[in-house]
Amino acid sequence: ILSGTIPIYYNSVQYNIPVEMFIPPKYPNEAPRLFVRPTSNMTVKHNHKHVSANGLVYLPYLHEWNASRATLVGLLEVASSMFSQEPPLFSKPP
Repeated sequence: ILSGTIPIYYNSVQYNIPVEMFIPPKYPNEAPRLFVRPTSNMTVKHNHKHVSANGLVYLPYLHEWNASRATLVGLLEVASSMFSQEPPLFSKPP
């Protein structure tokens, strides 16, 4: 398991999205699984186009995973770009 944050830019402000990446035993022939992991004051956006309620990330990059072309860095770049268009997390109301 790799964990960290993905930087995104939404409305010209940088946010850091906490994530965990699970690398399967058959990597690179099998795609990794990426999850957003909200902190205690965050929640996953309801009905997000690319993130399930439990935080599992769905992206064409993962669905079309090809061991000869796809990389972990490439996955994170695509996730950052997609999440910058529609952030998967938001702050819980106080």
